[in-house]
Amino acid sequence: MTDEPSNRWKQRQPCLAAKSAGQWGNITTAQLRACGVTGAVISRWVAEGRLHRLHRGVYAVGHRNPAPEARWSAALLAYGDDSVLTRQTSIALHGLGKPPKVVTVAVPKQARRQRGVEPHSSMPFERDEVVIRRGLRTTSIERTLLDLAAIGEPVARLVAEAVAKRLTSIVKLRAYLERRSGVRGAARLRSCIEGRQTRSDLEKEFVRWLEDRWIPVPSLNVEYGPFTLDGFWGRERLVLEVDAFETHGTAHPFEADRRKDTYTASHGMRTIRVTPSRWRYDARRLEADIRRALAHR
Repeated sequence: MTDEPSNRWKQRQPCLAAKSAGQWGNITTAQLRACGVTGAVISRWVAEGRLHRLHRGVYAVGHRNPAPEARWSAALLAYGDDSVLTRQTSIALHGLGKPPKVVTVAVPKQARRQRGVEPHSSMPFERDEVVIRRGLRTTSIERTLLDLAAIGEPVARLVAEAVAKRLTSIVKLRAYLERRSGVRGAARLRSCIEGRQTRSDLEKEFVRWLEDRWIPVPSLNVEYGPFTLDGFWGRERLVLEVDAFETHGTAHPFEADRRKDTYTASHGMRTIRVTPSRWRYDARRLEADIRRALAHR
């Protein structure tokens, strides 16, 4: 005897797979109906574990995908085609932070909060302010930084990280803020890009150390070829690298540092490496080494 429910599942499965494949394993009620699945069948499949309800009208097919992108995709499906991932969710999607517990989504009109999702209204988007990352609609890195600055989030480190990872540049951010001048958050973001682009507290500490000794502060987090230099004295062709165990104490960063040194040396540049222990406990000799390196051309 033929197992009719099982057969029907198999017959509809290619349609379900095609619909959910580009949505991180998720599907909507409307898409299920387009595959010929009725409301009664949806209820039965939920009971049988073939579908897993994520939000009203949104289901995971077969099993719940543990990837954060699956949660983000489900949130976009729940709030419709005009919804956009924003703020900390966008930061995580751009690779600058951990996935937040609550998904933040910009919606065109007031919407009810659903489990694990925080919808919010937003300043209208310009065309280039919405991008696709990993198949998901999200705000561009420039718009994301502006949105975070607008709600009072600290963005200085994020600006430096975004520039260092080549997600944007100071030139692009300045041009973007010219367009968005006067909107909420623009002044805070502008103050970050006009300041020195330090990526960590250690870099800030070392900059203060240099300033206290009247040593010229190099340009910070400079893009050069495939690498980002911690600091660069351009006229002297001298590269500064700040080494700390937390970021250079494993094999991968060690090898990356060697590749960077070889690359810069091949372009006629010298490198001086400093550590927190040197500027804290061997300050006099380190100062002499840096002055000597800056004097030598």
